[in-house]
Amino acid sequence: TLYNMVSAAFFPIDFEREFVEVRGLADKSRPEGASNPRGMHDTVVLNYYPPVEKTKLPLSAPVIFVDPGLTCTAQDVPGSA
Repeated sequence: TLYNMVSAAFFPIDFEREFVEVRGLADKSRPEGASNPRGMHDTVVLNYYPPVEKTKLPLSAPVIFVDPGLTCTAQDVPGSA
């Protein structure tokens, strides 16, 4: 929505982001093998809140893992609008 776009631009939620490369099967309906290798490469973005690096939280501290889906960003989390 327009509100989420304005909020993300002027008051972004300070997430720590980690980029993870993933590999998937060309055809998910078939098992992995010579004719169906893991040739699909993509990058998944993991968002952590609060950011551990900035707050110097211990590794045992609880964090919130945000999985916004395929069409949203972490700034569009439920309850932020």
